[in-house]
Amino acid sequence: MSTSQGSSHLVPIEKSTYYHGFLPREDVKMVLKTNGEFLIRISEPRKGEPRSHILSVFHNQPPNIDEETWIKHFVIKCNENKVFIEKNAFPSIQELVDHHLKTKDSVKDDVFLIKALPRQSWELDHENIEIIKKLGEGAFGEVSMGKLKFRKGGKTVNVAIKQAKLSNLTKDQIKEFMGEARIMRQFGHPHVVRFYGVAATTEPLYMVMELATNGALDSYLKKNPDLSIEKKNEMILQAAWGLEYLHSKPVVHRDIAARNCLYGDGRVKISDFGLTRHGIAYQADPHKKAPIRWLAVEVIRQRLFSLKSDVWAYAIMSWEIYNNGIEPYPGMMVAEVAQKVLTGYRMELPAELNQEIKNLIARAWAENENERPSMAEIAMELQRITGTVRPDFVAMEAQIKKELIMANNLTHKSHARKNKGAKAKMPKGINSIPNSNDTLFYVPRVRISFKDLERCLVVIYTSVERFLRLEFLSKFGEVIVHRLESSYDLDDITAEKVIDTSPIVLASCVLDAVLIDQHALVGTLEIEFSNSDKRIQTKILKEMSKTFQLDDGQMKNVLQTRKIMYNCLADVDIVSSFHEHIIDMKVLKEIAIEGIFFRLESVSIRKVFDSTEFLPKNKIQSKLHETGNVRISNRRYEVMSEKFAPKWNFNVSLARKLGISSMGHTECTGHQVCASKLFSLYQQSFTD
Repeated sequence: MSTSQGSSHLVPIEKSTYYHGFLPREDVKMVLKTNGEFLIRISEPRKGEPRSHILSVFHNQPPNIDEETWIKHFVIKCNENKVFIEKNAFPSIQELVDHHLKTKDSVKDDVFLIKALPRQSWELDHENIEIIKKLGEGAFGEVSMGKLKFRKGGKTVNVAIKQAKLSNLTKDQIKEFMGEARIMRQFGHPHVVRFYGVAATTEPLYMVMELATNGALDSYLKKNPDLSIEKKNEMILQAAWGLEYLHSKPVVHRDIAARNCLYGDGRVKISDFGLTRHGIAYQADPHKKAPIRWLAVEVIRQRLFSLKSDVWAYAIMSWEIYNNGIEPYPGMMVAEVAQKVLTGYRMELPAELNQEIKNLIARAWAENENERPSMAEIAMELQRITGTVRPDFVAMEAQIKKELIMANNLTHKSHARKNKGAKAKMPKGINSIPNSNDTLFYVPRVRISFKDLERCLVVIYTSVERFLRLEFLSKFGEVIVHRLESSYDLDDITAEKVIDTSPIVLASCVLDAVLIDQHALVGTLEIEFSNSDKRIQTKILKEMSKTFQLDDGQMKNVLQTRKIMYNCLADVDIVSSFHEHIIDMKVLKEIAIEGIFFRLESVSIRKVFDSTEFLPKNKIQSKLHETGNVRISNRRYEVMSEKFAPKWNFNVSLARKLGISSMGHTECTGHQVCASKLFSLYQQSFTD
């Protein structure tokens, strides 16, 4: 339905809660989640073609596991002032929708409308946004200062508004604009610019963000050349915290520079996510322009961006900060910069700068990306050097998101786990041990019975439960809930149930380590077992399902949290906390790194790929080459088909995608198929 033909219906449909304006397909598949859920949107066709209203419906009939086909899009046509999809015609879109809702008449074939999806908290209303004055020009149009009025309570905040006039943009540019908004809405950190939402029900499109009082960081530095070295140290630490957070998602920013950071209220905030991509690496088009002065060696050569190329750019930005915002490689042309960087040239840092910070930046400029520190390591080192206490960013992120949800008049369900008393909640069927304070369990190296093994699990569970109360949930609970919701499409209640299972999940992770390497995380326990692993794992699954009333789909999500738990076990901060409260840190590191990740059975190849970003390259090579199943080539982890691809009925392409997607390349098609096969095998391994 063209705009001109359907103009009589466009005004009222805009007021419908299920009208989402220019929401693109990429967003539609992220918000529609249950069969029969639907929305109305308007397409943005190629130039010269009329716009059409689209009915998008979630429709999945088992055994279809191809997520790309789960959303059906129907063009709403118009003829003689009537709208229709295939057969019945109606005076308006609302009447068409009402008909299919009330009569249960299918839209087409077996596609039915069951539930309308209202606009999300980040889908803003134009009438609540006020433009005050122009600040400058952006990639898509004007950037202005303005005010945003929240739906609830009438509170207003000062904001920056990016405007996109569709008449001036191509379809690809519109997709890029909405793509930047899509990436930004997953962030919530004090050192990443806050995203309030996007107004897309009509033109022009608005992207609304927080307003930084001092503007771009490079401009602020140029206007304030007398900043102390301590203030600049603070700035690079704040930027490190922000980039560390982005990498934890994971995303590759690809354009870290002082010009793309904002400064306000004493805080550096990373912004400008137009080039940002999900995952840990991205192969860019070598023919497109790139900011050479901020590019790492491998990006100049191959246009291969990664988390470590962001680290390089961060070091360049640090140089900018210490040099009052001047352009890097002063006096050089772009071609000369590229040539000199490739031959080993690195810029000098101010003489008065702390030598340890100089050394850290020099490491970030290592030619070999594997020799560069991660942003987490850089942040940790800067905290130590400057004597800065790390804020509770997880709590801050939770508060930011809670405020936005509440302000936009949506019900907020707290994810924080309530204190249920000092007594640990044990799974049904497992009795508490006599002395719950006995966190260290010493026995000689002997064969033990299933009953003793069960007792071992109880000890581990109790230790982990106490640890969770003391440390874990306060730091990482919100992060895990967020990942569960965003990665596995859980609703609030289910996510909280999954979090409640986390002590059991962790205990089973720990037990895996015991069963694999015959080492225990509790004290110096060393045991040999006699065919007990499947029985105990089956018991764990049954107890988890029975205790928390989880169906098969929810159990799948519980199992998938093991990946998050493994990652947490490899986290330095958690290792330290475990050491303080429960176990020997050296033993934990050995188990978490050596034991859990390299159990190459039916379900373990995913663990291998999950582990790669945590381990030094030489350790990965030696360990993986021992198995004969995996090889490393050009920093990409290739899966060899001879061992396991035939066994799992994978073709080489799908098997390779499994490895890539497990490292964060969420855009790879086919990884859902692999995950489904893996889960089937995972279940079999527990029940055989």
